[in-house]
Amino acid sequence: MSLYVKRYINYGKVMYSEMINGNYDNFCYSFYELNNDRIIELQLIEIVTNDEIKNSELFFYGTSYILKNRKEINYYLGQDFFEWFNLSPPFFEIKNSTTPSVKEINCIERFFYKYVNKVRYQKTNIVHMTSS
Repeated sequence: MSLYVKRYINYGKVMYSEMINGNYDNFCYSFYELNNDRIIELQLIEIVTNDEIKNSELFFYGTSYILKNRKEINYYLGQDFFEWFNLSPPFFEIKNSTTPSVKEINCIERFFYKYVNKVRYQKTNIVHMTSS
């Protein structure tokens, strides 16, 4: 089965670090629902020096956690970002989570650079894609 993005939401630049000596970081978040029904979180961190992006890196995370206390946490597409962010547990509390596969990461990374990167700072509603 070929993977593709069914729906996504871009929260845009939701946070940035304190500026120190002209340097700060931007934090952009988006979430992708694939045709295998998994939802993957993409975090883009940009390192900015003197108002110029010097480096950027993508990080991919699963969005379902089972905690050591047996509580289950699942993101749903369109959830308020800060509600999700504040519910996200520290790693030491997680008993089980499913990390994205290489195929899932590659699919989302291609999609991000094709459709989302150029508008990465802008918040969107849920965007439904046609299957490809």
